[in-house]
Amino acid sequence: MDAIITFIGVSIVSIAILGVVLSFPVTPPPDANAAANTIDSTATSNDRALTTYDHDGEQYWMDTQQIGLKNDGGERHASIAFGEITPVSHTEAATDSDNEKLLRVTHSGQWDAAFSDEADFLDATHEARADAIDQQGQWQPASGELTVRKLTVDNQTVTLVAA
Repeated sequence: MDAIITFIGVSIVSIAILGVVLSFPVTPPPDANAAANTIDSTATSNDRALTTYDHDGEQYWMDTQQIGLKNDGGERHASIAFGEITPVSHTEAATDSDNEKLLRVTHSGQWDAAFSDEADFLDATHEARADAIDQQGQWQPASGELTVRKLTVDNQTVTLVAA
């Protein structure tokens, strides 16, 4: 009789331990520090520099000084050390919106192919930064690739970032 009670007790404890172990996330959280380092290295490199970083974030948020990445394993945040970034969203629906134009510039490096003049481009980057600050902490679907482009337009350095 004592053996049966011991067996049942050990079985219950084993099932409880197994449940705890299986509840741990299998996927590690995304590396937001590596994303921030990619942004910083591009921001300090030559004009028209383009850098990409493959990440495993399913969602992201950015403001002008920080980036956050999130997946089933958790979420991580990191600060940008060098300057202010201009977040660019992949989820904009309008095909001729300023955000869509900024996304094209992020990939091509040719601001003058998307905007009529320097002032229009710089105004769009200013608006994108203001929108990012207003939407801070709001998660958006991530593309799996961070794209960073540095440009100098009218003696102003702009670092465009799409996640």
